[in-house]
Amino acid sequence: MQVAVDDRHHGFIMHLARAISMRDFVAQIAKRCPENTPIPSVEWVRLQFWPKIPSSHQSLHYTGRFKLKFMVQQRQWRKYHIDSHYAAALYSYLREYAIAFKDYCGFVSLDDKHKISTGEPGFPVAAAERGR
Repeated sequence: MQVAVDDRHHGFIMHLARAISMRDFVAQIAKRCPENTPIPSVEWVRLQFWPKIPSSHQSLHYTGRFKLKFMVQQRQWRKYHIDSHYAAALYSYLREYAIAFKDYCGFVSLDDKHKISTGEPGFPVAAAERGR
């Protein structure tokens, strides 16, 4: 597994760059193991990490065998916005509309960091990618 430094680039906190969830993490490790290797359950693997809240009652079940903590990067959290409910409802309606009329339309969803270059057929498209 590749690991990358924390989003603030200081300290000893690291995060896994490829595993999206605990189930995905176990599946990736299982692919690397030889055939007929016993694979532990997802819950057993989860309990081998450090607890998210050490003072909680649930943290008594954690073993801390892996000196890792499973968490989401702070910069991935969604920020509150006054129109977030309206935008989520509008997006849901638009998606349902695109599914209902899938033979007649296409639905492309992008975030603010990526784009799809479009242009006239047969003419070059400017590759003006912007990054941070």
